[in-house]
Amino acid sequence: MPLSITDTQMFTMTVPVTRKGQPATLQTVTWESSDPAVLTVAVDPANNLTATATAVTPGVVVITFKGDKDPGDGVVEEIRTLDVVVGAGLATVGEIVAGTPTEQPAGSPGTTGAVITG
Repeated sequence: MPLSITDTQMFTMTVPVTRKGQPATLQTVTWESSDPAVLTVAVDPANNLTATATAVTPGVVVITFKGDKDPGDGVVEEIRTLDVVVGAGLATVGEIVAGTPTEQPAGSPGTTGAVITG
């Protein structure tokens, strides 16, 4: 089942890696969005097993995580994917902003057209 978010949201992702129940490391880790025009992915520079996905516009994408789990010179690729559906966010309703009040011209609705003399 895909993760559903709106085009105004973002979320973090983590790939826990263990070996015999203990934290382990992966070599050559990459994160990728199948369509960066819909959703971007930024890797955490302090921890490449964590990334932040930021929605850009409605659409459907696949986030792909890849890492080399062979601790030696060989390559044993670990691949994980996450399907994401980005929907349109609801409009944000703000305040009513009024302009500067001005006098109505004579004869306009709301004026009587009467002349007051003193």
